[in-house]
Amino acid sequence: MSPDATDPAPLDRVPSLAEKLDEMTLHDETGDPRDVGYMAAVRELREWVTANPSKTQPESRTRGIGFKIGDAFPADDPIARWTTALAMAANDVVYLNVRMIEGDLPAELNIYYFRLVASHFIEAVDWIGDTRHTWAEIDEFIRSLDEDSQARCDRLLAFADKKHPLHETLRRSRNTLFHYPAMHPEKERAGAEELANALTDAKELEGWIEDGGHYATFRATFADTVALQFLTGREEQAIELADELNEPVFELVEFAMAVLLAQLRRTPKHKTHLWREGEPRPKIN
Repeated sequence: MSPDATDPAPLDRVPSLAEKLDEMTLHDETGDPRDVGYMAAVRELREWVTANPSKTQPESRTRGIGFKIGDAFPADDPIARWTTALAMAANDVVYLNVRMIEGDLPAELNIYYFRLVASHFIEAVDWIGDTRHTWAEIDEFIRSLDEDSQARCDRLLAFADKKHPLHETLRRSRNTLFHYPAMHPEKERAGAEELANALTDAKELEGWIEDGGHYATFRATFADTVALQFLTGREEQAIELADELNEPVFELVEFAMAVLLAQLRRTPKHKTHLWREGEPRPKIN
């Protein structure tokens, strides 16, 4: 008997992941009372965010020092280049750390931000150590800083030492975030493949794949749980580790600020412009 022409092809009968997620998702049009509560919570959160903007928002910045980049950070000056890269690292970690401390992120985003800040931090301190060792000018520049800044640099560089108790955890975080985990048959057979080990550690934990009816709401939260294994294994341990990193991350930013001010002191004063609190931002000519 030939199949009816109107019958869907075999593969068409298999519901897609999107359809499955759609079946599990509540929509406004269902009239479900849970939707009303959800939408009220969304509106309340939006109102709170409007009334309490993050300190990371541009409007929170009300003072500064301006310059033409080529005047303060010339490309042919290794100290200027080094200071610029350190500023990039400070930008990365301060945003992530502040957003975590402000405490209005969903749990899975907290985990992602924590993995990011841990990875950026160890990348930064490794880089500081490597460049200081490679460039005599950079070592001399660091030695010219005030005693507090030099001591701060020493405390940061301690994390780059393989003997530091957090070094291996931070290194693993960086290697599995900035580069997705390597998969290799021989490593797996030897029990050394990080992804296989993380999945093994997480095998009894609850996992989900979720969405809200739109691709922008998609989240495979089970993968967040597996990723957490690269760091600590349990969310409680991640929170403890995040607390341990708070002060070192602040120190990295404070060190970067001291370095930037030292670099600006190498710049002719007439080529910098002060932006004072309560005054309009000056134009840079």
